[in-house]
Amino acid sequence: MLDKQVLSLIGDDVVIAGGSSVMRITGAAKVTNSGVNKGAKEKEPADNLNIIKTKSWSIWGNGDDWPQLLMEKLDKLGVAKSGLDIKSDLHYGTGIGWFKEVVDEATSTLTHKLSNPAGWRKYSLKAGIDKGVSDAILSRHTFNISAVRFTLNELDGVYKIKLLDTPSMRVGFRDKITGKISNVYYAQDIHLKNDANQIGVVTYPVYDEDNHDAFIAKNKVFVYLIQDLTWGRFYYGEPNYFTAFNNNWVDIAIEVPKLIKYIYKNQATLKYHVSIPISVFEMKYGATAGEDSKCWEQMSSTEQAQAFADYKTEIEATISKAEAAGASVVSIYKDDHDKVEITPIENKLNSANDLPNNVAANSEILFAIGIDPSLLGLNMPGGKDLNGSGGSDKRESLKIAQATLTRDRIDTLKMVTLIGDLNGYPEDLYAKFIEIDVSQTLDQNPTGKKTVVGG
Repeated sequence: MLDKQVLSLIGDDVVIAGGSSVMRITGAAKVTNSGVNKGAKEKEPADNLNIIKTKSWSIWGNGDDWPQLLMEKLDKLGVAKSGLDIKSDLHYGTGIGWFKEVVDEATSTLTHKLSNPAGWRKYSLKAGIDKGVSDAILSRHTFNISAVRFTLNELDGVYKIKLLDTPSMRVGFRDKITGKISNVYYAQDIHLKNDANQIGVVTYPVYDEDNHDAFIAKNKVFVYLIQDLTWGRFYYGEPNYFTAFNNNWVDIAIEVPKLIKYIYKNQATLKYHVSIPISVFEMKYGATAGEDSKCWEQMSSTEQAQAFADYKTEIEATISKAEAAGASVVSIYKDDHDKVEITPIENKLNSANDLPNNVAANSEILFAIGIDPSLLGLNMPGGKDLNGSGGSDKRESLKIAQATLTRDRIDTLKMVTLIGDLNGYPEDLYAKFIEIDVSQTLDQNPTGKKTVVGG
């Protein structure tokens, strides 16, 4: 008996693989309360103000392992990781700049003049500002939360910043009166721990902007928390792209490659059916024996079997090898004899049929992230660009994607503004993300180096 197992769900079809066969049962997944559907629901993040305090911190997911489970999924989703990278790259632009507002008296127009503090570029690299902000942005788009550790120098300026590994971080409980989170807890295996006093757990105070002076006077190392909370979630917001998880597009994107692998691994790949009549061998070896050879009728069963094998090898050498492409198989026969027939075998199990499902799933994931699939060159296998877009359309897609990042940039720029305040930068300086304008054609922007101010 074949040891079969349920491989995947494609739409309402159940695909079963095992042994040397692959079977697809149409509509089987519609059966409710079945073993296939049982337990298929994703774990929901446990997140509310009345959460049961089983640990020193607010748990992230039913088993306090939601980010770990998310990373396991994302590690199998190249399109999602690339989409999040592009979204984060657009958010960050080409880096952070400090600007001043300048009024042109002649035209009464307001412009933004790049006025970085002296040594800003070198300091930003040494203090980890570029890296810290960039990592915080990627974490913000991936997990909807970032915890950036600040280390101050003796003058309360920023010595260094660094993003805490987000899956290894948990936030403390909110104060019931102020609603503020006071602490962040960090450990490499925090999802396996329970108490802040356990070995390996580090507790960091969370920056309190309402009591800035007193907080900075007391804390030289602290965490700046960036949270994008969603409705009904007060600790860990759910990323918008998680809708692709909830409606199973992610499962389809993951399972289709697995299905194709099993098809290639388990199905017998037969290209031709070769029919050889006995009369071919009777004619080939003659009706009577020669001086040094036997006729067909005089051969033993072993000798006849070897003759079959030799002829089979001879034919396969012609029709199976890549070097024999275009060659012919020639059979000589009498009119009253049957002839050798070579019939192509149709592959009924075509894995390419499921590729459109995979493309659709990848597109839905990118739409949920907020990225035009064409920016990643997503095409239908064997076809052309899904929306037939050219360079101009892609530039417009980039322009639209950048325009939708204004709200996302607010919390990031608040953190950068705190860096400026701690370093004593002038009050008329403000931070912005610098973008290279790639939306214009080369005749409008010949060098491609026109600097524009982002949100």
